[in-house]
Amino acid sequence: MSQDYVKSEKIDGYNFEIYMLSPKVALSTLTELGKMIGPSLGVISDGDNENVGEVIKVLFDNIDNPKLSMIMDRMAEKSMVDGKPLKGANFDSLFMGKIGLMLKWFIFALRSQYSDFLEEMAALMGGQGQAQKVKQL
Repeated sequence: MSQDYVKSEKIDGYNFEIYMLSPKVALSTLTELGKMIGPSLGVISDGDNENVGEVIKVLFDNIDNPKLSMIMDRMAEKSMVDGKPLKGANFDSLFMGKIGLMLKWFIFALRSQYSDFLEEMAALMGGQGQAQKVKQL
């Protein structure tokens, strides 16, 4: 498999790898994410950077826990940690009591799967400065 289909990153001492989702699965997953995250992006785009509490409220109001779990499972199925599959029992044992690590891995997984799309959207919405910010995530 080509190196283009796998991304790797060291997070808190663990070596994570993620393989790309198939295009149709990636698109359907992105659609589900958009439904959950999109409304909070509207609050952010209003330009009121002082209203972080409202952004968080809107984000959490729109999270669908079963769909979020499904998305995390999809990412875990495509992930390795220190050379072992992340899915199933490894997921629970690695992240038990380490929610911060789990969120860092999840952000890495999403960034790996969707960075090209996110950079293009940021450039359309806010110019090259916004696209550069997305690259730095």
